[in-house]
Amino acid sequence: MTRPSLRERKAQRTREAIVAAAVELFEEHGYDSTSVAQIAERAEVGTRTFFRYFADKEDVLFGGPDADDEVLTLIRSSLAPAGASDSPLSAAERSARAVLDRLCAQAGLLPARERIVAATPALRARQLLKHDRYVTVIEAELAQRHGLPPERAGLLGRVVFTCAVLAYERWCADPSAAAVGDQLERTLAEAAAVLAPFQA
Repeated sequence: MTRPSLRERKAQRTREAIVAAAVELFEEHGYDSTSVAQIAERAEVGTRTFFRYFADKEDVLFGGPDADDEVLTLIRSSLAPAGASDSPLSAAERSARAVLDRLCAQAGLLPARERIVAATPALRARQLLKHDRYVTVIEAELAQRHGLPPERAGLLGRVVFTCAVLAYERWCADPSAAAVGDQLERTLAEAAAVLAPFQA
């Protein structure tokens, strides 16, 4: 793997400083009471620099303008069949794990980020729209790549995605309790146990 250039490393440090400053201020003063100027000042950058990385203060909490495309690319690549015996469920679980691992790379900031989003209706609405977009792609990929009928692809995609969201929320509530992948495995097992009686 090619090592990032000095310019790329500097840009990454600047981005991380802006995110950390924003999360701190949102926690201290509330999302609505924090301005871009305050975030830039706390991060020790100018407002022009802030806008080179993020469209607005809401964007800071969602990874910037390219974050969605990166997640969707990861979903599509991880849903590709790993072999002739690869099941749709295995692919869906693999995709959920890949996305969770990516999201949890910045472990220190995520619990605070989730508290801020949960407490702010506009942010919560944006998060739900993002989730809908992810689920739509998961359903389409399961149908196209694994040959599932659309109804079954939709059901499987939504069940695994819901389990992934719950696993993520559990991990954010206590990151030291278990790795996010272990939380996902536990949540999927719980879902299977809940559904088992209805299969009789």
